[in-house]
Amino acid sequence: MSDYALPLNSGRIVSLPPVTFRPSEFNLDFFGKGIIGRRLFDQWVESMRKGALKGTNWLFAGAKSNYARDGILQLYAGGVTFAKATNLYWGLWEAALSAASTGATGSESGYTSYARLGIGNGTATNDQTTGWNTVSSHAVTNKTASTFATSTGTNSTIISLGIVDSGTIGAGNMWWWADVTSTTIQNGDTPKINAAAVSISET
Repeated sequence: MSDYALPLNSGRIVSLPPVTFRPSEFNLDFFGKGIIGRRLFDQWVESMRKGALKGTNWLFAGAKSNYARDGILQLYAGGVTFAKATNLYWGLWEAALSAASTGATGSESGYTSYARLGIGNGTATNDQTTGWNTVSSHAVTNKTASTFATSTGTNSTIISLGIVDSGTIGAGNMWWWADVTSTTIQNGDTPKINAAAVSISET
C-alpha cells in the first residue's frame, strides 16, 4: 500500500505501513551490537529498498513484549493469574522498541496534539466487536481503521508502533511492538492505521 492515503484540504492523511507482530524477532541484534552493527543493518535496509523489494513496506522486527510472554508462561506453567487487558491503545514512537519496552519507554511521539489512540478507532475495546477480527490461521488483524489526532505543530518521525494497556503517555504495559518504515508526521498531517493493516500471529 502507499504510505499516504488521499489528502484532505487541511493536510495529509498519513497511513502508517502495515505491520505483523510475531512470536520471534528479527532485528538489529542479528547484525551485531554497536555502531558497526547499526551500519550493517542500515546498509541492508537500503539495499532491499533499492533492489527487488523497492516500494515495499518492510517490517524489520515485531513481537510480543517480555510482559506478555512472561504472563502467558506464568499462566500456563506457573498457575499465576494473567488476565487480558480490558482496553488496548495504539502508541507511536520515534525510537526503536524491543521486547523489554514498556508503556513508560521514552521517545514516544512528540508531535503537537499527539495522544495514544484506543484500538477500534478510539473505543479502546479489546474484543472482536470493535477491536479485532476473528482469529484465523493463528493470526488476527485490527477490525477498523484508527485515526490519530491531527498534528498542529512539531514534526515527529515515527519508526515504531506499540500496543499498550494505558491511554496515558508514559504509563502502562507494552503488549506488542513493531518497527515500521520511517514516516514523518508534519504540521497538518493525520496519522492513520488502516483496517487489517496490523496482524498479530502465533506461528
